[in-house]
Amino acid sequence: MPPKRIFMPIYGVTAGEWLSANYGPSVLSYDERKKKYAEDFIEEYKKLRPRTSDEYNERKRSDLPRWQVLMKYYNLTCWTKVLEQFGLPRYINEPKPQPKSVEFQVEIVWH
Repeated sequence: MPPKRIFMPIYGVTAGEWLSANYGPSVLSYDERKKKYAEDFIEEYKKLRPRTSDEYNERKRSDLPRWQVLMKYYNLTCWTKVLEQFGLPRYINEPKPQPKSVEFQVEIVWH
């Protein structure tokens, strides 16, 4: 890329702005993805308080990877090792969250 003093007068923006506009944002590096996935996992785990790995996968946000992705990134062998890696407690003895109930009334009118 040419220097800013040459690029700016021709295109009216910096080279970085031009590249972002024409090629989209850059892809995260391996280490950046690893860190982001770990931070997202910790935040979601604390919010959900899942009892099992399957429950985490079922209830997590759809835009987050499954816990097995972290297992591969950190070269771990199981769910408990993932929790140990990040210093997270297990919630195995907590009661399973019950579905929220909704009450409503229905009135049927015959004509």
